[in-house]
Amino acid sequence: MLRVTLLVALFPFMLFRVESKFQFQKPGLGQSALAASRAEVVKHKFQQAYADYIRWGFPADEVAPLSKNGSNTRNGWGATLVDSLDTLFMMGLHDEFEHGLTQTAKIDFSRSYVNETVSVFETTIRYLGGILTAYELSGFTRKDLLDRAYQLGNKLAYAWSHPIQQIPYGRLNFTTNTPTIDTNSVAGAGTLILEFDRLSHYTGNDTFRALADKSMKAIMTFPDEFPGLPSLEIYPGNASVAGDYITWGGGIELGNQSLFVLPSTTCRLTVTHSYFEYLLKYAMLTNNRDPRYLEACFVGGNWLLGGKLIGDETVVNYGIQLIDTCMHTYTSTETGLGPEILHFLGPKGEVTGPNMTAEILPAYRFRFLVCRPEVIESVFYAWRMTGKERYQEFAWSAFQALNKYCKASASYAAIMNVNDARNVTQINRSESFFYAETFKYLYLIFAPAYHFSLDEYVFNTEAHPYRYTYG
Repeated sequence: MLRVTLLVALFPFMLFRVESKFQFQKPGLGQSALAASRAEVVKHKFQQAYADYIRWGFPADEVAPLSKNGSNTRNGWGATLVDSLDTLFMMGLHDEFEHGLTQTAKIDFSRSYVNETVSVFETTIRYLGGILTAYELSGFTRKDLLDRAYQLGNKLAYAWSHPIQQIPYGRLNFTTNTPTIDTNSVAGAGTLILEFDRLSHYTGNDTFRALADKSMKAIMTFPDEFPGLPSLEIYPGNASVAGDYITWGGGIELGNQSLFVLPSTTCRLTVTHSYFEYLLKYAMLTNNRDPRYLEACFVGGNWLLGGKLIGDETVVNYGIQLIDTCMHTYTSTETGLGPEILHFLGPKGEVTGPNMTAEILPAYRFRFLVCRPEVIESVFYAWRMTGKERYQEFAWSAFQALNKYCKASASYAAIMNVNDARNVTQINRSESFFYAETFKYLYLIFAPAYHFSLDEYVFNTEAHPYRYTYG
């Protein structure tokens, strides 16, 4: 298969390039006075939004921005608080950061505080990822944080319901420690490696790393319905695929389209995309010498970082083109904000996939915006790696549009239709990733380039940073 041939040919080169510190960012990238002033504006707006969450939403997971009350969508453990910790640290909001650490250390992960099951994927990237990076950023001194991460990791380990099971189930009942569904997604099973690796690293318990690693190994043996793309769903019980539906919309926060592969896609980072993302990022984080973790260099949105890692400017340029396409999904709407889902039509107007029909862009019924970060995230990578100011200008325009159309009486709200600037209808929802990712990447685009440099940190799917290890 093509992907295997490429890996075999490039593997020695990859090992050489990740053997020691690698430069992803453009050398000498500075911060202009204009960028510095914009960073302060972003920081101020974030501080206000976070204060609204603390006032109206905490200790619930989210603030409902229109009704000004708390909303539990992530098991009632305070998702926005935990997800925001490293954003607070990056922006120098030390009082809020210390308060967040204190509250996080009090969380009891032994049960869900609402009557719903636990998503292994979402809980890993938001809660476990947020706590582990907070432990790093607080100087490895807060054992109470590591205790919370260890408690949560032990609960998530029940997703492997018996010792010989290779792939975790996607949802758990935290009261009975049993799975509640018999399937999982590709990334739900394969996107745990960064957090589980760091948890093993900090606790000295290799169980977590071994669980995530054997899941990835199993996924890599699955047959591909399309070259390089495994099926979306998996049966963990017998480690088999659950159908032939595939999707591919981006990898490392490019949040865009498989324009060269499929005529239809979503402009967001779904869990499927995250799986390919983590293959590359785990190799970057740990200097792992296994070729399967470098495979993502050739998949979708990983082209930008992956092309840089293997020294292939053609791959990098493909990544830039994909980013430009996603930026266009913002600049082509009335509000200057991108839709939740869009369609790329084939030459005859066709759109493939279950129950899909050809629609204009953005896709009918999916014109809403929930303030997702993926496009801004991809622009962050493009800015840090190329230094082209057009990415900063795009980010500023997007930030202004967010403030114009999404600012609510409490924090920020989703909107119903990005293509209707005259009759904006807000939605009573403010996801934790808006604080963890969207605001964070907007700030980092204007902050000094050395601040959480790509040469020093790798970001997980929820934008929680881990410092590289070498050697």
